[in-house]
Amino acid sequence: MTPAFYKGKLQEMVKLATGAVGKFLEHLSKICGPTGQNQIDIIDEISRLSVSVLLTCVLGKDIGDNEMEFRENGTIKRVPISFVLRDTF
Repeated sequence: MTPAFYKGKLQEMVKLATGAVGKFLEHLSKICGPTGQNQIDIIDEISRLSVSVLLTCVLGKDIGDNEMEFRENGTIKRVPISFVLRDTF
């Protein structure tokens, strides 16, 4: 039997995760502005990063910004998949 996570597979996952983190850093530099003084919701941003890394490693592409329907307090609204995963789990 071969292990599920052998060295080559883990190395590829690190490359995918590095790419996701690079995109996240670009996103942060855009929302923080040129001075870096804008306030951000760090919990939301880090959860988006976590979901992005997980989805990229599992599916091969990041779909965390895609929207889906989410029921909250009896109403249905469209929110990013990263929000749904964070709120569900």
